[in-house]
Amino acid sequence: MPSKTSSEPVALGFPVPPPLTEDEAARVFAVRGCTRAALALTRRHLLELDGVCSFNCVAARSNCVCFSLCACADATTLPALQLREALKLSSLPADSPVARFCTDACLCRYLRARGWDVVKAKKMLDATLTWRVSSGVDALRFADVAAEATTGKMTRLGCRDRKGRPVLLMRPRFENTRQPQGQIQFLIWNMESSCRSMSKGQGGPPLGAGSDLASEQLLIIVDFLDYSLRNAPPTKTSMETLHILLNHYPERLGGAVLLSPPALFSVLWAMVQPFLDSRTTSKIHFIDPATAAGQAKMQALLDLPLLDATLGGTGKEGRLPFDYKAYEARVTEEERVWVASEKKAASEARALQAEAEAA
Repeated sequence: MPSKTSSEPVALGFPVPPPLTEDEAARVFAVRGCTRAALALTRRHLLELDGVCSFNCVAARSNCVCFSLCACADATTLPALQLREALKLSSLPADSPVARFCTDACLCRYLRARGWDVVKAKKMLDATLTWRVSSGVDALRFADVAAEATTGKMTRLGCRDRKGRPVLLMRPRFENTRQPQGQIQFLIWNMESSCRSMSKGQGGPPLGAGSDLASEQLLIIVDFLDYSLRNAPPTKTSMETLHILLNHYPERLGGAVLLSPPALFSVLWAMVQPFLDSRTTSKIHFIDPATAAGQAKMQALLDLPLLDATLGGTGKEGRLPFDYKAYEARVTEEERVWVASEKKAASEARALQAEAEAA
């Protein structure tokens, strides 16, 4: 259990029922990594699995909080419970967009981003929820941004990095539009698509401050070949991009690789760097893939035989010219499968909520 220090939550003091059976445990994780799956267990306030892999579950009508104390016993349990209560998530329908977005893992990301300060995390998450509605994030589909995708200026590679994280490749030289709103929508779609492709996606057991966070993060590669004023985004668009990534996708960046950024980029970097904390800047790598040192750094992050020569590898991922038709087919099919799974999960959540309310 968490130690009783000023920086860590104390034990909640709820009565401890018997350990879950295997069937009950399976049910807990049946929908969205347990966030709304434990509705049938509403009579239990605190659940522990044999003291080895334990879970704190506080059930409240249509939501519960489930925390793996083995993974996040440092400063997670009580702040996340408080954040869920402050957001009044228990009053929402189990299949609502807000309830399905605010999984236990999501709450932990916002808490980590704000140093486990519940008030600051709530303010940040409230802003994100408002932004997601105003920007139509939940309804955004590839068909809405397809015109932005035709040149391959931003693509999610078919491979993953050495930590299993999805890889988002940006090539500014292939900029094909001048509509900032369309460019921002394309960024949002790519971030949503990348998050869905993570091993944890939006749900799963939450992770504490000291956990390995690779399962809910991505790697971004920016290829600056032929970067110029002609294809550089406007300053306003760059700053809005930074704002979205920092404030609406907190804790999603696992690493960023900037390949051979030219002197021109130093101007943008000088504007952006003051907004980044030391933990974020430590994830950013400036690499020249043409050098032995650059090759070694790339090899530490990715399996180079999978990458195209323009990215320092010898494989096919990121190969030019960009095959838009093949990419469109791949991401459209992925999106179709995701939409179907979301509908199924929402239906299961409604059924579990109805069962819990009828109990």
